[in-house]
Amino acid sequence: EESSNTTQWESTPPSWEEDVLLKRLEEREMVVFDKIEDIGDHKHIKRSMFAPSPEEVKQFNLEKCMRCLPHDMDTGGFFI
Repeated sequence: EESSNTTQWESTPPSWEEDVLLKRLEEREMVVFDKIEDIGDHKHIKRSMFAPSPEEVKQFNLEKCMRCLPHDMDTGGFFI
């Protein structure tokens, strides 16, 4: 029986709190990009993967929408 955090968190994390999830990413040596300008030359990261700007939210009335992501519902990402 292994007791490392990596093994413990192979599936569902113990909490969906942001600090717990960020710690999980850090332990796996993953990188978090807060904004599109931070990605540099990464070819697989697209603008559409980031939250819209406040101007886009207002222009398209996005406060009435919700983005569902594949990891949330085991589906393709889409807007409601």
